[in-house]
Amino acid sequence: MDANKEPNWEKRLENLRQTRRMKAVPTYAPLSRPSETGTDAPVPKLDDESRARVLKAYLKKWQEEHNAAVADCGEEVETDPMIVLQENWLNAQASLQMSVSEKHIESRRRIRFDAQKDSAEFETGQIEGRENADAAESGTAADGVAENGEGGAEEALMPVQINILNPKAVNRREVFCLSEQELTERLIKRLRPHLTDTVNGIIRTAVQKQMAVFTYQLQQMLHEQAGAVVEDVLEHDVRKILNDIKYELKYKR
Repeated sequence: MDANKEPNWEKRLENLRQTRRMKAVPTYAPLSRPSETGTDAPVPKLDDESRARVLKAYLKKWQEEHNAAVADCGEEVETDPMIVLQENWLNAQASLQMSVSEKHIESRRRIRFDAQKDSAEFETGQIEGRENADAAESGTAADGVAENGEGGAEEALMPVQINILNPKAVNRREVFCLSEQELTERLIKRLRPHLTDTVNGIIRTAVQKQMAVFTYQLQQMLHEQAGAVVEDVLEHDVRKILNDIKYELKYKR
């Protein structure tokens, strides 16, 4: 072997090692991945009032969808419905309006919110489920909630993202989402006729008892005075009759 060629082989081997080290995959995970444009696009956020309106509309639409699914399931539906208080559900959503890990997101759904009617519509074919969802925090990400402007045109739609925790419901039970005021008004409406009948019955019973007591007392009082009345009548009438007889006998002779 030529001794002059040994340095070239060593140089080539060293270059090959450096090339392999440069192409090797790093053992650490990158902390962040830049977007295609080089900057991360900020996610729009709603103010508290607008978010509450969107959540109320979502809850109403979710109730309609759930009850329709219960009616179409073909199984026997339980007659005792579930009641979800709107205020409690809204308060539970406040803790979700922050960065949520992907493993905690059960599904994504795109909805359209009509600000003029305070109503929401679910877009079909937009549900993306996850098999490894965290059951302890089954949040539904309402991705791309659209709010209509005054003109209602497509250009006026504003996409935003809201994290939502769906109410826990039983498949065979209907759900009614009500505010405390609505629940109170419904209870008052239901209880008013029954309570009215109950109060009227109490009054009627009390009057009947009082009338019975009054009648008994009056009867006893009259019974006690009956003897004296009879004596007074007899004494007065008998004396008058005797006087009349005496008068007739005296003057008819």
